Amino acid sequence: MFLINRCAISRKELKTSDDVVSFPFYDAKPGEPEFICCEDIALRSEFERWPLRDSVTKKVRDFWIQIHRESKYILILAENENFLITKSTVEKRVRLVFLNHVFHVNFTWDTWEQFADLILTTEQGDISSIGEDIFDWRVDDANNHVILQTRI
Repeated sequence: MFLINRCAISRKELKTSDDVVSFPFYDAKPGEPEFICCEDIALRSEFERWPLRDSVTKKVRDFWIQIHRESKYILILAENENFLITKSTVEKRVRLVFLNHVFHVNFTWDTWEQFADLILTTEQGDISSIGEDIFDWRVDDANNHVILQTRI
């Protein structure tokens, strides 16, 4: 179960089966409307309909870019307007950050190599048995983006 048990936006009670967005710290001050999601969790459906979604996404994006560029423990492997791929310099981990969505995935180095190879060779469908991590992914043509979800 989540440590936080209510949606930051709607205050609805969260269940373990809910599709949620968890937010890192980002530059918002108490009293600003975007602050309610800072270091909190929201139902994805509530977040997607929220009028401040784009503003919060930009704040999270700016935070991720800044923190990754300033850290001496992170090496940026690739970056464009859609994503950021970073590698830890102190542990064998890679992070894939989707900059236009509040979403990132952490990989062990071995899992990342397997995942990257599968991305290049797999059609839309199920990616499974990647080390200990298991993913579902599909193309959402209606919203023009890829949905990657960890299965537990």
